[in-house]
Amino acid sequence: MHVPLKGDMPSPVNPPSGCVFRTRCPYALPACADVRPEPRDMGDGRLKACIRDDGPACHSMTLQDLHDPMLDATSKGFPHHAPPLRRSAIGDQGWNVLRGDLPLPLAVIRRDALAGNLRWMQDFAAAHGVGLAPHGKTTMSPQLFRRQLDEGAWGLTFATVVQLRAGVAAGAQRCIVANRSFAPSTCRASPT
Repeated sequence: MHVPLKGDMPSPVNPPSGCVFRTRCPYALPACADVRPEPRDMGDGRLKACIRDDGPACHSMTLQDLHDPMLDATSKGFPHHAPPLRRSAIGDQGWNVLRGDLPLPLAVIRRDALAGNLRWMQDFAAAHGVGLAPHGKTTMSPQLFRRQLDEGAWGLTFATVVQLRAGVAAGAQRCIVANRSFAPSTCRASPT
């Protein structure tokens, strides 16, 4: 049985504790906050990720659901009038941000321009003998952090310790926090 999940998808940078479905699942138990179930093969092409074994509380999904999830109006930047679609079908819709087809705010990035800018900036820094530590706060995109690091960035710069945690989760081993962290609780939250 398919269990519809309501609300916003959790952040991939800062997922909830325990089961990643629990904040949106109508059948969540208190124990779901403590246990992150591994997907189990149901033997019929579906996977199940739930600590419960009873009826509709079982979240089952296919491998396609994991690799090509359904998106709908609860997803940021998805048109409110459009039916749910697989992520891979979004490009075929012909939506245009300039025509107003997509709700704002959202970012549109051309892959070729992004690749050229990453390479140019890294080459410029290297030619001037400096290590580049681009500011991660602007995008807060783990995928872009990874691309910048893969292009040779020395590290990443962040404004807050919370942002720093996102960068470390994306693989940054050298980071700069550009602001002071005054509160001891903020410092304790930093990754080790």
